Amino acid sequence: MPSRYELGLSVLIAVALSLLAFPALGADNLLVNPDFETGEEPGENVPGWRASGYDGTNHIDAQFTISDQGRNGSWAGLLKLRPEHQWVLVDQHIPIKAKRSQALHFSVWMRAEQPISRVELVLYVNFPEQNFYDAGQVRTRFEVGTQWHKYETSLSLAGTAAMGLPLDKPQIRVIIQCYRPATELYVDDASLTLVAGDPKIAELLRDCVAPGTPLAFSSG
Repeated sequence: MPSRYELGLSVLIAVALSLLAFPALGADNLLVNPDFETGEEPGENVPGWRASGYDGTNHIDAQFTISDQGRNGSWAGLLKLRPEHQWVLVDQHIPIKAKRSQALHFSVWMRAEQPISRVELVLYVNFPEQNFYDAGQVRTRFEVGTQWHKYETSLSLAGTAAMGLPLDKPQIRVIIQCYRPATELYVDDASLTLVAGDPKIAELLRDCVAPGTPLAFSSG
């Protein structure tokens, strides 16, 4: 009968082999100004991101400004909701080149002024040249608290590829959407990357490895 050590070693070897299918840490971040450090000074609009709101009838303007309240003493983005807002959002439209076997992984650190604030992370796959929109989407809802925490979602591109659409020309719309009664949402260190397969698989594999073991892959 194999010893506990041999069993543990077998698990680690199996995990290591499985991880070869995943990209290394440091995959290219596709977002513009993802850490919100680009800009003039706190209070100015965040470059690279577009803000808008909705009052229940019409789309109206919203404020997304630079804040000096970043999670590590750096700058962050501050999204403000006025009383007339039902929700506000910030977004980017990003052209990519991808493969059928890849997935998009979107993560961002957030905190709110209220203990429970509803926030959604949204990804859309669009093809403007073909006038084809929403070829793929994911909308993930979170309750964001007053402490910094990392929130994540992912979207496989396999379904979009099955439609026969060219994955060398899609445009990804990335959205952070916040709802009333929240009044202020802080965001920091956002990331959009292309990963192999479903990044959640890598997270499951990570649980098989002893704490402190360095892993050369992106778990998203």
